[in-house]
Amino acid sequence: MRKVPSLLFAFICSFLFAVTFNNSHLEQISEWFQLKGQSVKGYWVYANKVDGSYKTVEAVGEGSFCVDDVARVVLLYSEAYEQTKDESYLKLSEDASLFVRAMQAEDGEFYNFAFADGTVNEYGVTSKKSTSWWALRAFWALSKLASITKDTEIIEAAQKAYRAISQNPPQVGDQLSIYLLALCEYDNVEDVRPVINQVAQELLQFQKQSGVFKHFFSVYRNRFTWHGWGNRYAEALIEAYKKLGTKEYLDAALKSIKVQSVILCSSGFLYAIENRVQPFPELSYAVEPIVVSCVKAYEETLDDRYALMAAIAGSWYFGGNRLGEKMYGDNGEGYDGLEYMHVNKNAGAESTVCALRSVLYLNKLPRQMRELCFNGPRLATEGLVILEVEGADVGISDVILKVGDYAAGAAYEFHNKARFKWPDFSDEGNYMAMLSGNFSKTKITLRSGDSIISAQVDGEGVFELGEITLNQKVILTLNGQGVVDQLILMPVCLGISTEFDGGKSVVYCFKDHEEFVQGLNVVETCLFKREEKGTAKTIEISWIQQEKYCLLDIGDLFNCNGIASPADPGNFDNLGGIVGAYLPDDEVTEGIQMVKGIPFDLEISGFDNLRAAGQTLLLPETLNVDKIHLLAAANHGDYDVALLLGDQSEVVTIEDWCKDTKDLSFEYRYTASGLRQYIPCGIEVYSLNVAKTIEKLVLPKNLNVHIFAITLELK
Repeated sequence: MRKVPSLLFAFICSFLFAVTFNNSHLEQISEWFQLKGQSVKGYWVYANKVDGSYKTVEAVGEGSFCVDDVARVVLLYSEAYEQTKDESYLKLSEDASLFVRAMQAEDGEFYNFAFADGTVNEYGVTSKKSTSWWALRAFWALSKLASITKDTEIIEAAQKAYRAISQNPPQVGDQLSIYLLALCEYDNVEDVRPVINQVAQELLQFQKQSGVFKHFFSVYRNRFTWHGWGNRYAEALIEAYKKLGTKEYLDAALKSIKVQSVILCSSGFLYAIENRVQPFPELSYAVEPIVVSCVKAYEETLDDRYALMAAIAGSWYFGGNRLGEKMYGDNGEGYDGLEYMHVNKNAGAESTVCALRSVLYLNKLPRQMRELCFNGPRLATEGLVILEVEGADVGISDVILKVGDYAAGAAYEFHNKARFKWPDFSDEGNYMAMLSGNFSKTKITLRSGDSIISAQVDGEGVFELGEITLNQKVILTLNGQGVVDQLILMPVCLGISTEFDGGKSVVYCFKDHEEFVQGLNVVETCLFKREEKGTAKTIEISWIQQEKYCLLDIGDLFNCNGIASPADPGNFDNLGGIVGAYLPDDEVTEGIQMVKGIPFDLEISGFDNLRAAGQTLLLPETLNVDKIHLLAAANHGDYDVALLLGDQSEVVTIEDWCKDTKDLSFEYRYTASGLRQYIPCGIEVYSLNVAKTIEKLVLPKNLNVHIFAITLELK
């Protein structure tokens, strides 16, 4: 398991299979401006991708630049200098520190946001002078830079920050971990080892000691709350161990890394665990803490398992994620989020810095692990299963669908007895079951075949029910009252497989199980198989002929209700749930409609469009086609997709349904809760000049693209 390469081999391999630390985009979103009478350098909070390029955008009501982000830049470039000895990175770090220091008040606390015109946001909740997140991150960054440069002004700023924060130290776990990281750097300026020990001991009190999420750290002591974006506990304790040599800190960090890295890599980088499990969006700044802590664990232990987990976690940026999409751009962009079925390719400062810090640390791994990571491996996973109750069969149960702030936008309110059934559960196996919601003295029974567990719950949150063996049918029965949101299933053994280097699997078991021991296991074979997507539908279609136009009948392929009313709501844009936003059905008529001079056959009642999944349309006879007209729209951005006509591919960009004025436009749309939202949305006509004979069409493969109608214009 443990392999220590020779120094010569490590030296040679350090130049192979590396990904460039490309800070081009980060510097493109930077700007020098005047603040308090001096020239400082900020990094724009947001950078939105518009028509193929990035446009910097301020946080509305907050500011253009913030200490929380720019402090990350200071830390990033300081670490880049330490690793490469490239003086240009040190200069960039010092430049960024000018803004951070300018935002420090006389008492050592920090304001967070400033506008590009030099105005400081002194009163906003996320900006007012304090020792909160941004002050802690500034303390960390300035302490790091001070330890390198020994510059008296930077040292003085770090000292002022320490005095302010030590008088009002953080009381919650995630902020405490940033404070500990800062103290470990500040110790190079002033001896604070007793304080490091005190804070590390306090941080240990936030580590969960039992249950499904054992060894995770919590934001609060009295209730378990976890955020992917605040998950720096393990890194902080490793740094405390490096300072003090206290093995208790390293052990706690390693326990956390072992379970978290496998759960997150196999299940997706969860956004949060609060009163429910929130899987999306997956964020660059949730991935980076796992990558960095795994690399640091490997450096301290030389245990190859941590190098492997760092590589698997880091592969998220290079296509090793659920959608197989790159999250690190060609110019070093760190994309803002991986959603259920699309990538948010905006690339603000925070996401980009976290991507670059991940790349910096991943390049420290052995050659083989870098090769695994940077090649964007196809991963097969078995992880957390979340069943949203609004997707269950409720039969005749007396339940009310509630739309709002729930995991997938909806939940069920129940009174007395209610039953939820999933008749076709395909992920058979042994699970630890949990239920999320708000319950009042409710008896819960979960049954699958001969396996059954029961529990009594009261209150709001995620409740652990026990271990159960699940087969094809799963039935959840509630007796009481409340609101139920999710049935959450954690496999007793979960993990990841990659075909790289002949096959490897990482398995974490919560107890001894068949050939695996409790804890982290690595085997040299592929245990898990990728779920292959089903074959796209192929259907023979008919058409309605109107002069030179053939209006194709594609209704049998419709699988989405994008035009509806609150009485029978639709869901155009939320593939991960049963509720979403939709267009109003009182602004369009069913049947043949002329749009932009082209006749289209529209359906309104029930499903009215198809999500493009590579469906094949077989024409009953060969047609000599001049143009193909699509009535289509996309959700969550624009997409370049290909329509296949025999051996010919026609590429078209389908635009977002709420971008610009559409050919078939609507005055408003309905939100998932049924409220009217007065923003221009609609459907567009896309006309392709093909001039060829056609006997079949193969539609694009992108579920975010919706096609409402297709008309062929004959020669």
